[in-house]
Amino acid sequence: MNTLELVQSYLLEPSDTVSPTDRECYRLTVEDKRQIEAAIEKHGAQSLGNVTKGGAMLYLRFPMRFAGDDERYLRALFAPDTVKWEPLAPGERSDYEPMNDLPRAEIGWPIKEEKVCIPYTGGPERVAISLLSQNGWKGVHTEGHTIRSIFRALLLPYLYEHNPYKSVDPVHTPLCHAIHYLIPMTAGGLQRILDGSREVPRHAIDEMHKFIDWRLSQPLSAVQKDFEVIADAHGSVWPKTPGSDLDISDYLSAVPRDFWHNLLEIYARYDGALSNGWPDLELTNGKEIMMVEVKARDKLTAHQRLTIPVLMALGMKCKILRIINSKQ
Repeated sequence: MNTLELVQSYLLEPSDTVSPTDRECYRLTVEDKRQIEAAIEKHGAQSLGNVTKGGAMLYLRFPMRFAGDDERYLRALFAPDTVKWEPLAPGERSDYEPMNDLPRAEIGWPIKEEKVCIPYTGGPERVAISLLSQNGWKGVHTEGHTIRSIFRALLLPYLYEHNPYKSVDPVHTPLCHAIHYLIPMTAGGLQRILDGSREVPRHAIDEMHKFIDWRLSQPLSAVQKDFEVIADAHGSVWPKTPGSDLDISDYLSAVPRDFWHNLLEIYARYDGALSNGWPDLELTNGKEIMMVEVKARDKLTAHQRLTIPVLMALGMKCKILRIINSKQ
């Protein structure tokens, strides 16, 4: 059996019922990408003669052709020289504007607590993950560090290259410095730091927007590897760091693209917004993200009351789950 046959079972076949007007029928899923990348890692890119989806040819090796909404991703796999990173040209702007005011949820806030009475031992967060897994949710108790680590992973090559302390600390700062300050520091550069300036140059932020879009079209494995490096480095520095063995592909597919761009704009404000108060659990079902604050006896903190409605406004589904121990 050739490599394409091994991969093809994970793609829609021509015999499948698809709507020719539904572009999603021709989009590669996370599982498609996992299988294609695994085949390339094992056998090499030249082993795949073509990639199809929904009966449509998305990639043909000879003569080399690409089509569909996943063209940039497929080019990154089979013709990487055609989609190399190119810095923002002088005077070029992104489509994103500075965020002068933090967004807040207009609907659904304040959140009504959901209560569960159940006998348990150990932490209530573990109980909540177990309960929610019955509805297809999976994830970790990392208090926002998973999403923020993925965000850092998306930008990591850029953060390495533009690290303001590159001459004395080429690695630790990009990996471990608090991301809500690292973004404006990286944009401003060393001289502005030494001058005590809080000015955040717009060109650098616009360039980071472009870099995020470029990285989101790259192979999943590239972002996964950077995430693993970050998780390993964070382990001794930040509490609730996700394990480096966490597969982030479902998170990448579930987080709306605009969320990453909006998070960048919030950090570019240089005011510490979203530095604290993230919910306990970061869960995904592969299509959505749900962030869950688990309570046993306490109430929402001031930071949580500020952060959670902002996350909701950015498209994150949020829940407050009170776990009552019936053994007590």
